[in-house]
Amino acid sequence: MEGLVNADFTLNLGLSRQKPPEYVVIIIDDGNLEEVFEDARPEVEEKLPWFNFLDVHAKKYLVKQYRLESFTSLSNLYVYRGKGDVLVRSIINWVLKRHAPQLVDGYLPRSSEQNISSALLDEAESIDKIKSQQKNELHSSTFALGTIGNMIEVTKRAGSTPFLVVAPTYYLGKTDQHNRVEYELLQNLAHQHKVKLFFYPDNKSQIANQNEWWSDVGHMNQLGAEVFSELLAKDLKSIIHEAKSVGNPKELSN
Repeated sequence: MEGLVNADFTLNLGLSRQKPPEYVVIIIDDGNLEEVFEDARPEVEEKLPWFNFLDVHAKKYLVKQYRLESFTSLSNLYVYRGKGDVLVRSIINWVLKRHAPQLVDGYLPRSSEQNISSALLDEAESIDKIKSQQKNELHSSTFALGTIGNMIEVTKRAGSTPFLVVAPTYYLGKTDQHNRVEYELLQNLAHQHKVKLFFYPDNKSQIANQNEWWSDVGHMNQLGAEVFSELLAKDLKSIIHEAKSVGNPKELSN
């Protein structure tokens, strides 16, 4: 997930403007779990050109969640931090009655030619260097867990079924202890909100140990993304089919 604020705002905007999909997949990583309000608060200001496209429930939630009263009390006047060019374009679009900035929000995997094997060969003792930076502790925040929980509940209220997914990690990225702590934390969150958790970090798995599928310790390349996409699609299809076969498609929880 590219930042909790981005995902939270985009989810609420999408559910406000489009017919809710049958399923919503929320993919997170340990970095998202460590995000704090102080970092999220400035980021949400960049999303404010879209504020008036939210429905009334989403507006109330986001105003409360990110303490936006001082900004939203000024009709269509938003504060930008170093975003003067965005402000100018937004004003032009408003004058020309263009209802939303024409931007593409997405992520393209890195080229398959980028893989971690070359990095391991280029530098002496690079594996040891990577191991020395391996994450062993997880410092989750109340803000992050609360935001993820809110996203799950917003999805449910819209009539969609959410899934919580944690993508695989390279075997040198995080220790087994880190993965166990992260799993227990998210399993508890999933149980609390009655949502199905798909947890893929496993240092002994094929994905975690296939150098050709990773551009670096933290990112899969095109090949890795394709392999994981197929795996996730297969697992989602299986659990959805199982739930529908027993006539209870909405109760997809752990």
